[in-house]
Amino acid sequence: MVIAIIGILIALLLPAVQAARKAARRMQCSNNMKQIGLGLHNYHDIHNKLPAGGWWVGVLNLSDNATGETKGYAPPSTTIALLPFMEQQARYDAIYRLATTSTDTWILVNGTDPALTGNITTLLCPSDGTSATPIYENKAKTNIMYSMGDGTAKIDAAWYHNSYKNAPNKQPQSRGLFFQSYWHSFATCIDGTSNTAAVSESVTVTRGNTWETVSRDLKGGVAVLSNLEATGASGFAVYARADVCLTNGPSATDRKQLSSGADTWRGAFYFDGRAPSSRFHTVLPPNAPSCQYNSGASGWGTGIYSASSNHTGGVNAALLDGSCRFVSDTIDCGTLSSPRPMSGASPYGVWGAMGTPDGGESKSMP
Repeated sequence: MVIAIIGILIALLLPAVQAARKAARRMQCSNNMKQIGLGLHNYHDIHNKLPAGGWWVGVLNLSDNATGETKGYAPPSTTIALLPFMEQQARYDAIYRLATTSTDTWILVNGTDPALTGNITTLLCPSDGTSATPIYENKAKTNIMYSMGDGTAKIDAAWYHNSYKNAPNKQPQSRGLFFQSYWHSFATCIDGTSNTAAVSESVTVTRGNTWETVSRDLKGGVAVLSNLEATGASGFAVYARADVCLTNGPSATDRKQLSSGADTWRGAFYFDGRAPSSRFHTVLPPNAPSCQYNSGASGWGTGIYSASSNHTGGVNAALLDGSCRFVSDTIDCGTLSSPRPMSGASPYGVWGAMGTPDGGESKSMP
């Protein structure tokens, strides 16, 4: 009888213990995001602008480059700019030396410096479970992603690039806070800092120790869809079709897997400023698939990269005012068949409105 009673008590208490552990992990993740938010504010206090969503190697002086010249292959991430405000000045100095003294444009990916391989606890969500385990040459991962709002085309190059700065598919740098080689300030956030998402999270890729390896995990992987890209009358790719990604991204037989996989990984390198590695869109709801037009670098120009987590029912997100909110998987995402706008209000509901700093929307997080 005593043993039976003890067994019943254990059965009753175990779910409560598991729920408490989940809540603690979610709170730790939220606290990490608050630290990133504080870092963004401290950075702005010093530079009068937010860091870019990545900038080319060779222009690590944090200033806008108006020459149209690309310098290097893998742009450093927004996180790199924040390292001095996260008690990581020595790591920042080491990466700065790597990026500005080496002639190897792959140095931030292929380098072996401890600054590239050592984990940073603030960047890792304990609910992920595998984010502390590297998948390529011991490089440190990240769960922290920076917002591109609803801008889903021309996300792979700087806004000033001579080849497309006047093209109809030019980078929608006003559609989110963190686009490549574009530095926003609080002054440009006319929708209000409490109504603008800055940071969220993504589950990191769990496999892939060579560049050719693909992952079909819905969280951490990226689907390749040949019909993702919508083009205008001029033939330019103008946006990624959100409805196509949501419908065709997941596998028809296993909704936890993607229908296809790219050699593009979410969160694999904390120092990599390319969109798949360190940024997200507020278009598809949290824990929806991520999709791009093609595999490898040729597909990054048109893609949708979604926030994701292993928290139950949604993801954490830090707003530009420094507060942290939990965003439900069921948040209003408007009309997913709508084309990507170049200006004005987002067609992608509350989630889309929260991503745009100057869309003129009055919507706020529920």
